[in-house]
This record gives sequence, C-alpha cells and structure tokens, in this order.
Amino acid sequence: MKLIVDLLSSRAFFLLYFMLTIAFAVSVEGIRSNLVFELLQLTIIISAVILIWKKPGFNLANSFYGFTLIFLGLYPLVEFKMGVIYWNGQDIDTVSYIAASIMVLLSLFMFQFGYMSVFKMPLRLARKKTSVKDQSSGLSRNMLMICLLVLVVPCAYLLQRFNYNLLALQFRGMSELIETVFIMEFFFWKPLIFNIIFLTLLIMVKTKSVSFLKVIFLFAFILFFAGPLSMPRFLVFSLYVPLFFLLLGWHRKKDCRFIGAVFFGMVFAFPLMDLFRWFGVDDNVSFETMVNPEYYFAGHFDAFQNFARIIILDVHTYGEQILGAFLFFIPRSIWVTKPVGTGFLLAEQAGLSFNNISLPLVAELYLDYSIPGIIVGFLVLGTLYRYIDDRALRLEDRVSLFDLAKLIAYAEFVCLQYYLLRGNLLACVAFSTAILTSVFVAYSFIWFFKSGFRFRYGIR
Repeated sequence: MKLIVDLLSSRAFFLLYFMLTIAFAVSVEGIRSNLVFELLQLTIIISAVILIWKKPGFNLANSFYGFTLIFLGLYPLVEFKMGVIYWNGQDIDTVSYIAASIMVLLSLFMFQFGYMSVFKMPLRLARKKTSVKDQSSGLSRNMLMICLLVLVVPCAYLLQRFNYNLLALQFRGMSELIETVFIMEFFFWKPLIFNIIFLTLLIMVKTKSVSFLKVIFLFAFILFFAGPLSMPRFLVFSLYVPLFFLLLGWHRKKDCRFIGAVFFGMVFAFPLMDLFRWFGVDDNVSFETMVNPEYYFAGHFDAFQNFARIIILDVHTYGEQILGAFLFFIPRSIWVTKPVGTGFLLAEQAGLSFNNISLPLVAELYLDYSIPGIIVGFLVLGTLYRYIDDRALRLEDRVSLFDLAKLIAYAEFVCLQYYLLRGNLLACVAFSTAILTSVFVAYSFIWFFKSGFRFRYGIR
C-alpha cells in the first residue's frame, strides 16, 4: 500500500501517466481531424499539467486545474476525433469546437492570473497566542460518548426514512426505489452522520487520543450509514477523500497524490461504483456491461460538448441563470419565474434526448454574460480561491472544535470542485451547500453536547 501511495505522490509518475494519456489521445485515429482544434486542446492539456506539476498539493487551485485537464482538455480531444455525440444531439461543427476551446483556454488564463494576484489579507486584532496543548485541553475528553449521543437522532431518522431496510441503506439503487427516501437523505442526512464521525476522528487524531478500537468502531458506523456504495459517486469522492487526506495528514503534502487519486479514481473506481447504482434494480447490468471502454464515452464527460452547443445556440440570459443558482433556496411557489437548471434549458432548446446533463462553469458564464463574463468571472474565481487557500493554511496549527470543522469544510469544498465546475450550477450549488452545511450542523451538535458535559461535570 505504501508503495502505491508513494508512486501516486511522485511528480515523475504524474508526468509519466499523463504523458502516456496525452500520447494515446493524440494517436487516436477517428473520423474527424482538425489541426487548429487539436493544437488548442493540447495547449489546454499541457498548461494544466505544468500548473499542477509546478505546485502540486491538495487545494482549490489544483482541483480547478485537474478539472480543466480531464473534462475540458483530454476528453474533448478524444471525443472530437472519434466523432462521439451525446444525447442524440445534432452534429457540432468544427468552428464551435474551436470557439469553445479558445474560451476554455481564456478561462484557464484568467483563473491563473487571478490566483497569482497577491493582496494582503485583513488581519484580526492581535490576541493572546495559545499553545496546541492549551487548545486541545479538554477537547478530546468523552469524545466517543458525545459522538454516539449526537448520532442517535440522525441515525434513527435515516433508518426510519429507509423503512428499516438495512440492505437498501447499503446500496444506492435499492434505496432510490423507496418512496420515503428523497434528495435530502443523500445530500444532508448521510453527510451529517459522516461528518459527525469525521469531526470526532479528527479531534482524536489532533489531540493524540485516538486508538485502534475507536477507529474501527467509528469506521463501522460510517460504512453502515454512509457507505461508498450507498451514495452518488461525486459525494463519495467529496467525503471519503477528505477523510483519508486529513486523518493521514496527506493534505499537507506538496506532491501529486491528490491528482493521482482523482485520475485513477475516475478510471477504475467510478465504473465499479456506478455498477452498484443498479444493484437490485436492473438485472441486465453486470461487470462486463459497466467496466468497458464504452462506459467512458456514455455521457459522463459531456461538459465540453454541451458548452459547444451553448455557443451554437448563441443565447444569453443576462445573469438569470447565475441568480437562480445563488438564490436556489427560494421555492418556486414564491418565485414563479425561477429559472430551471441550465442543463435542462440546453436540452430543451437543443432537442436532446436527456435533460439532466452537465454544463461547466465556463458555459454558465458565457450563457449569462458572454466573453466578458468568462474574463471577469474566472479572474474573480482565481482571486477568491487564492484567498481561501491561504486562509486554510492558517488552520493547520489550530486545534479548536470550530477550526477543525472549518478544515473539514475546506477539504470537502476542494473535492466538490469537480462537481461544481462540471455543473449545472443551480443543482450543484444547492447540493453542495447542503453537504457543507452538514459539517457545521455536526459541529453545532458536538459543541452543544460538550458544553453540557462541561457544565454537568465541571470539565474544562
């Protein structure tokens, strides 16, 4: 296991497997060819590889580069050459592909320009420095008991919603057939249970009060109530990768293990997880039908092609879609003209056979504000992500309950980038907000019970 981790961490191995992947993409003999488009895509791919290789690590910037590299760089090149068309749509002309490629390259440049911009972060009023020992004093006391008490209500609620069907609780496909299981069970209650245990384990690790038996016991809880086969793939990635990276201290490593986890997870783990989505639902789905080359061109990486279709339609909504994403919490009964997700809008106007499709952030900004939206939007995004990454570095030396909750939220937000940047924005912002909110609800529950213990037993 250590050999695999060390291999994934290596910059040389990162360059090796991506150079081999690029060589494969270039050598594909398909039904289409255009030198300009292929050179533009290679520029995107090589630029993203260089940016990751230059400063590897677990942060928002590398999530952005990784998404651009895979979803907007490598896949579109192969899809174009093979003539892959998703959702029974009409053929896309080469000019639209080239235009989309230019705008992706522009977004990458503007993001990097924003991320490189240096400004002084506002400093708080000076306060008395506290040693790690003082910070962690009392934090780890009774944590296992508190964790179990906090878990009672969410676990009981989840069991009730699943009609006490323990098998359906383990497999996503079976759970989707239960009438009482809705979106919130997947995107709030399961992450809430997961993050209660995650925060407990992180406290134990940081305060050096962890033991093998405690870890096994709490991991059994996680696997039973929020197992990787019971949730959507992006949610598993956004919860389990932060769990291992934070508990093992990998988030501090300036190496390539994060992008390695992303790449090989998409190649090997995602097809297997998708197989269990249909467990108990469709008997025709098997290992052979899911884990094969056709799986990788079945619409899972349709983001770039959908962007090209937006360019063809030449429609602009002047901020309406972005506004709908940020105000997702307003119900349609109040906001009657609330916009639908941009993927649904595209599917309707382009006559596609499927409407729950992805639409990357670059396409959302282009649809709302055209090219100026891409320039300003990614400049702001790069600047904001640099600010958040810099703030996250300050959490490393702090061992307080709230700071550890913020560290978990940051780590999950880093992984959620592959979901948010892929789109569509309205649904992704809503679900991501629910997931991140669960971190601070978990914090609030644990803080409340710890306060009760301090009051009852005089624990500091």
